[in-house]
Amino acid sequence: MRTVSEDRAAEAIEQMRERFSLNDPWPVQFVSHVADIARGDLGESIRTRQPIAEEIGFRYWNTILLTVSALVGALVVGLTTGIVSAYWRETWIDHVAMAIGLAGISMPAFFFGLVLTFIFALHPQWLPVINRGGFQGLIFPVLSLGPIEAAPISRIARASMVQVLEQDFTKGSGPRDCISTPLYCAVPCPMRFCLF
Repeated sequence: MRTVSEDRAAEAIEQMRERFSLNDPWPVQFVSHVADIARGDLGESIRTRQPIAEEIGFRYWNTILLTVSALVGALVVGLTTGIVSAYWRETWIDHVAMAIGLAGISMPAFFFGLVLTFIFALHPQWLPVINRGGFQGLIFPVLSLGPIEAAPISRIARASMVQVLEQDFTKGSGPRDCISTPLYCAVPCPMRFCLF
């Protein structure tokens, strides 16, 4: 004999199945869901009862901001260290830069984030652990994500620069055309005409 609560539960389950079209055959469900997605209707969240597009859109902006910031930081650090270590290859600068790059490739992102949290956020409390808005809340995630992505960029930039610096056209035009500043001479002369 069924109780009243079991009847209500069965009725609620049936209502949910009707609401989400779960009683239809799976090909009909698939076509219906693909048509909804094509219209931009991702449905409603069961937990918050809000449209899923709004839930994703709210978080999407923060994800894009964090990704672009970390990528810009990684490109600046990676290209700079790659060019500098290629220009001063086989010196202590090259060895230190490549050792840091190797550590960056080898270290898992979660461990590096924990180390940075311990160093910068817990004891000295220089940076906030949780982003409460503003520029300061973006520094810590960029510091934890940027160097990990900068390591492979640095190694690739160094290998490419060493290959270009070993070419005959770079060796032959170097002393004549280069100004004697290291950063200017780090870029090979044919590339310099395009960049400067």
